[in-house]
Amino acid sequence: MTRNVLNTGGNRGLGLGLVEAYLNKPDTHVFATVRNPSDPTSEPLTSLSKGENSSSTILQLEAGNGEDYSTLAKFLNQDHNINELHLVIANAGVVNVVNTVVQSSVSQFLAHFQINAMGPPPSLPIPSPHASRRSQIHYENEDLVVFPMDPAWVKTDMGLAGADAFGSEGEKIDELLITTQESVDGTRTEAN
Repeated sequence: MTRNVLNTGGNRGLGLGLVEAYLNKPDTHVFATVRNPSDPTSEPLTSLSKGENSSSTILQLEAGNGEDYSTLAKFLNQDHNINELHLVIANAGVVNVVNTVVQSSVSQFLAHFQINAMGPPPSLPIPSPHASRRSQIHYENEDLVVFPMDPAWVKTDMGLAGADAFGSEGEKIDELLITTQESVDGTRTEAN
């Protein structure tokens, strides 16, 4: 049986590392979402090594756009008969403005908070035989586990931008930030 994995924000940094890790497993299909599949930042997704009987699909998804989630669900469920996702990694993130909360406008703060802290909208119509209301999903479905993970401060484009914005530099950055591989190894769990 093929294991279906959906990873939002899969073309750079931690997202790319997670796509690569799951794609290297056998019998796995990874759906990697990106803002723009034709952008050069999505190119690394086309040359990743794959485990036996594994494959990937690159899909367009703007994490802050609820309509894109509906389109994604339709693509998976109706167009490709994917009626179960075994793992959903809500990895997409943004750094549009690097300010303190006090220096940020309400709209800047809310845009970052929605995508980076809340993840997909509560009404995310991702097909799953177990999906129900987000607030009760973990308690009503014994086969489904929902929980947030903090990947740590990772040495990615966004992690380095944050370090620069808040005055960390040189060797201190190496002490503060972990590598993408360290984060992938620390956050990835194996299903039994």
